[in-house]
Amino acid sequence: MNRLGLTAIVFYLNLSHAFVPPKSPCVSMKLSDHVKIANIDLKPVIASTLATVQILFSLPSFANENSVSAFEEAWSYTNKFYIDKSHNGNDWNEVHERFQKDIESGRSKQTDAITEMLKLLGDKYTRLVNPSIYRSLTKFDIVGVGMLLAPNQDGVLAVSAKPMKDSSADQNDIEKGDIVLEINGIPTKTMNAFDVIDFFSNYDQPTIQFTVAKSENGVPRKVVLRREFAEISNPIEFEMDESIAGHKVGYIKLKEFNAIVADKVKEAILQLKAKGADEFVLDLRGNGGGAFQSALNTAGLFMNEKVITNMVDGEGGKVTFKSSKDAILLDSPLVVWIDRKSASASEVLSGALQDNCRAVLIGKRSFGKGLIQAVYGLMDGSGLILTVARYETPKGTNIQGTGILPDIETNSSKLNHRVDQSA
Repeated sequence: MNRLGLTAIVFYLNLSHAFVPPKSPCVSMKLSDHVKIANIDLKPVIASTLATVQILFSLPSFANENSVSAFEEAWSYTNKFYIDKSHNGNDWNEVHERFQKDIESGRSKQTDAITEMLKLLGDKYTRLVNPSIYRSLTKFDIVGVGMLLAPNQDGVLAVSAKPMKDSSADQNDIEKGDIVLEINGIPTKTMNAFDVIDFFSNYDQPTIQFTVAKSENGVPRKVVLRREFAEISNPIEFEMDESIAGHKVGYIKLKEFNAIVADKVKEAILQLKAKGADEFVLDLRGNGGGAFQSALNTAGLFMNEKVITNMVDGEGGKVTFKSSKDAILLDSPLVVWIDRKSASASEVLSGALQDNCRAVLIGKRSFGKGLIQAVYGLMDGSGLILTVARYETPKGTNIQGTGILPDIETNSSKLNHRVDQSA
């Protein structure tokens, strides 16, 4: 048994035929007419406790934090952007009035009022986190300078939360509410929140220049901020398997989708290809998710200009996310392994690869966590994690409560499975 316990996943390639996996609609898929998965016994994996953290770019921010309490911030974000516009059947204006009276009378502290208010939504994913937990979420920060960016109430890109203590942004006197006029000389008026995500997802330099001001018409100031990701652990393991003569299978295990996962997967693919790998296994078992944009970037390694997912908000608005033209593994056979603990960002990735006929999925039905949370920094240093939208796969499958169904189902982590089916 080798280091990761992978004995063999082998493809007998015969591209003159089409391989059609059970339950798969991809009738034109050309992987092989024989897939043999033999003697696989991988060590157990633990589900991530951060499965609910999806997006660190909050949608709006308050321009003048001094006039707004943390409770007012939390109520306003929830009123405007919570996915269920009925707020679980609660009159949200009446809720505001009730808890505000409790705060003003001293019967309730702000933190307690926010916590009790959020309980009314009946949503286990929406919650208040303390400052230390909020700071820990920086491992999903793809900017790397210790600040979160979002359009403010006027639609202008701004610093949406107090910068992390001792971060590059903090050391350069960036404050919550500061307007971001330019990023590396690019005017932000031409960018929405998702353009910002795309920019940083593809930006790999150690420093970055921001032009900021205290107001949209304020005096601009250029600052060069240092990007740091030193405390982020490597989220992948990989190895080559050559236990079956004539086959070199690259195995990549993804433990979570943090800020560096796409870069690390890319490095693994390139190293495995350099060793001769031409068949690949992507293991997402036990991967509870992470940063949404990291799932997008990882999907983009395997396919060019394809729909990865659709994001649908509480009013039915839909945003479609596509991969770029930067794929590095377009044609090699690919198997994606999922189980009941594969959730959220894992389901975005596996659903995209399946619907685009880029991979064969094996294992068990995934968890079915298709809700999207945004993280909002509040003025007291705490964080509000709020459900704002849901995912759909490229072909319109609602992931929430349904999950992703594998093409080849198995109830065991030790597989002996053979498919022999031609189109």
